[in-house]
Amino acid sequence: MQRSRVKPRVLLSYVIHKHFAEKLHYDLRLECGNVFKSWQVPRGLSMDPRVRRFAIEGKDAPLSAPTFEGDDAENGQRMEIWDSGSLEVSGGEEAFKRGFEKGRLTFVLRGKKVHGAFSMYRFVGKKRWLIFKRHDKYAVAE
Repeated sequence: MQRSRVKPRVLLSYVIHKHFAEKLHYDLRLECGNVFKSWQVPRGLSMDPRVRRFAIEGKDAPLSAPTFEGDDAENGQRMEIWDSGSLEVSGGEEAFKRGFEKGRLTFVLRGKKVHGAFSMYRFVGKKRWLIFKRHDKYAVAE
């Protein structure tokens, strides 16, 4: 009898903050362990699989980050929750952590505005990443 090789799927959470800084950008935060891994995405996520967006890895955020909205006391800049929902990772949270360390992430977002599979790849030795939409039923041409 052959064993099934179905990878377990784990539901975590994510949030995208719209950050009204000197230059408007979006902060993508993906739950990983006891923190949210964070990236600044200057133009936000695209739902078009042909579009690659630049993302800059930032400091880890506390798990209380999804609920934060308002003026950031540290720098006086306004932040609002643009989208939030569940983050589905294949292979479990440990596989997601290993993917982060290797600089290759694939995940599914299920939110109010953003849906579907995405991939992220880190430039070698850098805190710069590319993020793009995977081909699925939620993909749309821009």
